[in-house]
Amino acid sequence: MNKKYEKLLNEGWEVDSSAIAALDLDNAERLQAKAYLRAAILSQIAALEITQVEAARRIGVPQPKMSFLMADTAPRGFSSDKLMEFATKLGLDVKIQVQPSRSRLGKVIVSDGAGRGKPRRRKAANVA
Repeated sequence: MNKKYEKLLNEGWEVDSSAIAALDLDNAERLQAKAYLRAAILSQIAALEITQVEAARRIGVPQPKMSFLMADTAPRGFSSDKLMEFATKLGLDVKIQVQPSRSRLGKVIVSDGAGRGKPRRRKAANVA
């Protein structure tokens, strides 16, 4: 993993695909897609107000794996397919849209429908 990217994530930044591309990573678009899936999963767990143990039970993984997913800023060890499966098991819809590219080579575009494009600081989670 690129140290610049990892540092940004560890500091609590959500980074869009153009910012990741600026880090000159070979697989920037795929890293962004996985990071977005992870963020959506964690957001859904918080919205459902369930424990890590309950989340692990719902998605069908051992609790230590759930802990790793929640603590690791980059979802290493989890494929995009597996993250999509986790999201759907938690009640999220995952939309994949394929369309002709305007350029010779296509690209992976991550979108939440809100048109977000700049790095922004995540809100700190309330710890009780």
